[in-house]
Amino acid sequence: MTKVYWYTMRRLRTIRDKIARYDFYNLLSRELRGAKAILDVGCGDTSSIRHIKTYKVGVDHCLSHLERSRREALQDDYIVGDIRFLPFRSKSFDCVVATEVLEHLSKEDGWMCLEELERVACNKVVLTTPNGFLNVPSHLSGWIAKELKAKGYKVYGMHGLRFLYHVRGGRAVPKSLLFASMAGLSQFLTYWLPDWAFGLFAIKKY
Repeated sequence: MTKVYWYTMRRLRTIRDKIARYDFYNLLSRELRGAKAILDVGCGDTSSIRHIKTYKVGVDHCLSHLERSRREALQDDYIVGDIRFLPFRSKSFDCVVATEVLEHLSKEDGWMCLEELERVACNKVVLTTPNGFLNVPSHLSGWIAKELKAKGYKVYGMHGLRFLYHVRGGRAVPKSLLFASMAGLSQFLTYWLPDWAFGLFAIKKY
């Protein structure tokens, strides 16, 4: 019985470790490894790259967000600006990151933003966005894998199966605790099948 128990525990740990490899922050850390300068576009007040140890610049249109981020020292430098017209020369940063940004822009503005991300990036653009349109107050557009692939991005799925989520209280959340667990367990599958996923993780390399 003891042997069965320890064998089962080892197998569960192996499965847990494999799933953890596809966790958002692990994926982001892997893609940004070795970058000497990163631009965080639409960084807000809780940057998704706050755990990355390198030179980082945050740009956002909201001064209060940047002030809160500065107090927490999440970035090294800050710029108040319009992300459709980034105030940087072409190829200014090794990597440009925009997490959960595109959906807050109209489709036209989103395409303009993408052009700017690609213009100022020297090596890589990394972005995330929900898969399709979510009917929440702050979202103005929806993006799908096919659109981003047509622009030269490799696209992977994030956060598990899309049908496990619904909109409640103005934000998308798993429909139940069981579905939250299922979302985590299904992440490995949806990583390779982004059309089924709740979110998209897209990378363009140069």
